[in-house]
Amino acid sequence: MVGNRFRWRSSIPHLYVGQRKNMLKTLDTNIDAIFILDLLSEDERKQHQVTENLVENLTTLEVAHTVKKCTNKNDVFDAFKSAIIDAKEKQLLLHIVSHGNKSCFGLKHTSELIKWIEIKDYLTELNKASKGNLLINFTSCQGAHSIKLTIICDKEHPFFGIIGSKDKISFVDAKTINKKFYEKMAAGLDIPKIGQDINREMNKEIIDCISSEGVKKILGIADTLGV
Repeated sequence: MVGNRFRWRSSIPHLYVGQRKNMLKTLDTNIDAIFILDLLSEDERKQHQVTENLVENLTTLEVAHTVKKCTNKNDVFDAFKSAIIDAKEKQLLLHIVSHGNKSCFGLKHTSELIKWIEIKDYLTELNKASKGNLLINFTSCQGAHSIKLTIICDKEHPFFGIIGSKDKISFVDAKTINKKFYEKMAAGLDIPKIGQDINREMNKEIIDCISSEGVKKILGIADTLGV
């Protein structure tokens, strides 16, 4: 589908640790389309309408999008492969709708869990196809814990950054977050500002925006300083 192309520049602030000052990479790229992976059951889709609501919002904003409905674990891996192919032609933002916890995400109705390490190679390749600018938006409980992939990948970056909650979220809050997120994205706000606004408007710390490089800088500096 043809839709709006966002020019999204994320002015991530300097990172200070002790007396050291480090400039992090700034995201400055076009977002051509949203690539959605839906891991919910058909019953959950009918009852909660998370992806359906997301698609409706993106359509209203005239944002190009693709939806892959996954019924099992293999479907998820196939969807990642499709995203890698698409990313060679256009800049994607990967949006994952699923159940999750601190160590994985997955399909609750099939009891199939996908540990972060299982998608390491897919995301590393997808990020390379995205020229290091891959953003992942997790609509799942504790999706922000996917930042652990940064540690698993050592010197490689599996993505530029992730957007997600470090805590459990309800289906109602998930839909509200998605609507606000893409409306603010369409308005040209940068990533930290979007997260701050959503948390303020919902009166709780419900969303985190974390860059892979930021985490690696913190870990590297902490190691250098012996902390």
